[in-house]
Amino acid sequence: METLSAPGGATRARLPASLRVPALVAVWASVGVLFAGAAVVGWSRMWSLVRIPPMWPPFADLRTITGGLLTLQAGGDPFVDNPFDPWHRPLNYPVIWLTIFRSLGITDATVVWFGVLLVVLFLAGVSCLIWRARAVSELAALLGCTLSFASLFVMERGNTDMAAFALVMLGLLARPPVVVAAALGAAAMLKLFPSAAFVAALLRQGRGRRLVVGATALAILALLASRAGELAQIARATPATEVLSYGVVSGWVLVDRYAREFGLDTLTMLGVNSYFVLVVWAAAIGSVVAGWRRPPGVGHDDGWRARLCVGFGLIYAATFLVGSNWAYRLIFLIPTLPWMFRQVGPQAWRSPALAYGALVWFVMNVHALGHYGQVIGHLASAALACVLLFVVSGIARQPTPCHQGCRT
Repeated sequence: METLSAPGGATRARLPASLRVPALVAVWASVGVLFAGAAVVGWSRMWSLVRIPPMWPPFADLRTITGGLLTLQAGGDPFVDNPFDPWHRPLNYPVIWLTIFRSLGITDATVVWFGVLLVVLFLAGVSCLIWRARAVSELAALLGCTLSFASLFVMERGNTDMAAFALVMLGLLARPPVVVAAALGAAAMLKLFPSAAFVAALLRQGRGRRLVVGATALAILALLASRAGELAQIARATPATEVLSYGVVSGWVLVDRYAREFGLDTLTMLGVNSYFVLVVWAAAIGSVVAGWRRPPGVGHDDGWRARLCVGFGLIYAATFLVGSNWAYRLIFLIPTLPWMFRQVGPQAWRSPALAYGALVWFVMNVHALGHYGQVIGHLASAALACVLLFVVSGIARQPTPCHQGCRT
């Protein structure tokens, strides 16, 4: 049994392999059964059984890119009109994805294998967390969230968020600064929003490493700024909806819908929506200030846990505060769990970590309730964003040995 230093100088045992191995087998076997079942009884029928709204043909989100390639070949602009996508959705991915698919020769006939690869990358990233678990409650939370609605949703769609998830995991767990910079830079180029994870890398690197990572972050930001036109096209092509989604913009759409149902005039609706956004942003700013003034304790062995919590926590908070995001992006909450469970001891039932784990699990599953879960789901997502901003601000505020060159 491996031992780890715990906050306060005590030692904590990493869970024995007799618990971690079955957990890994359970995750991989469950997903394997889902895909095997989809091959036997049909894609749509199998995913419907686990309450995931299916789209046919499989891995629907990847077909936006293959359709975009065909549209380009026909002389069209897939960002404006993408007739070769099965659902005629305009392309809302960076151009680099078209380059990748063209270079690899990925077409509608072969895109399924690329979708499977993305699922494997996602599960590999989660498996790293399961293998490092050191409390039964932490292991249970990781299992529950890995097999949640949001996780199954991203697998069914084959969304490229899974590639970004794996790259951010690599970037925040790796030690060589070149690997850190390359992984986070690639994630930012592929999906834009992972740029927020650079903050975690900068907080948890020595001076020399900060130079490499910081220079990469600035270069990525400059490149993204030079592609402002492309980013604007992506934003226009991305739908804002309150269904199966989270974020301030999604909340705006939900409030707007209810305001219309109550027969409010346009000016009143604008006032109600503006008040909603101001309240959410005020709560977020208040959480940051509160966390900075009263930082939560950080154990000296929490280097990688803190990095993951800051990086993935900022990704979630940023996407919540500025956009409308499909619910599958909630998978970025999973790596925030290990830091929350870092101090769970014999009296685990009294730990705030359990409340946090339950909140994350709820937010990742509430969309399975359909229409009935929309209001409570948006409220829970807002609460979760505030909790994470409080924690992330506190971690950033409180010095640890990691600020002094720690290589954990």
